[in-house]
Amino acid sequence: QPDEVRRVLAAQNITNPVLPNSWNVTLVRTGGQVVLLDTGRGGQGQVPANLRASGTDPAQVTTVAITHFHLDHIGGLVGADGSPTYPNARIVVPEREWAFWTDAGEESRAPENRRPNFAAARRILGAYGDRVARAAPGAEIAPGIRSVATNGHSPGHSSYLIADGNQQ
Repeated sequence: QPDEVRRVLAAQNITNPVLPNSWNVTLVRTGGQVVLLDTGRGGQGQVPANLRASGTDPAQVTTVAITHFHLDHIGGLVGADGSPTYPNARIVVPEREWAFWTDAGEESRAPENRRPNFAAARRILGAYGDRVARAAPGAEIAPGIRSVATNGHSPGHSSYLIADGNQQ
């Protein structure tokens, strides 16, 4: 397949393709809470440094809402040593995503190259122990922030609707 990709790119005069992959992490201050939506990859990311540059210490984050369990969204929950990046935060995850990635049967049926993601999710979320809360679609995870099921990219993928009065 790589040769086919190179052939198609060459036909478009793209000889040195670089696909930058950035992660959007959103910080919301609402109702006295500091809410982070996703965390980026972790060791390769700049989220904690960017938070500090904006005047927010990672220890001030009260809630981290996760959209799905791919590593570029949950990897930043822990540091290189496995300790929580957001030591005072409650972690909110979509209940269907949690059910899938913590199910031993799903893991056993997954392709071999996907199985490490199950272990990574257990390790990363395990760093937060009982501070991991599961949210149903439609649940308010913080004042003005509601979980919306957007399954497809992953089994329990969710998005977050941010509203203030009539604005959203």
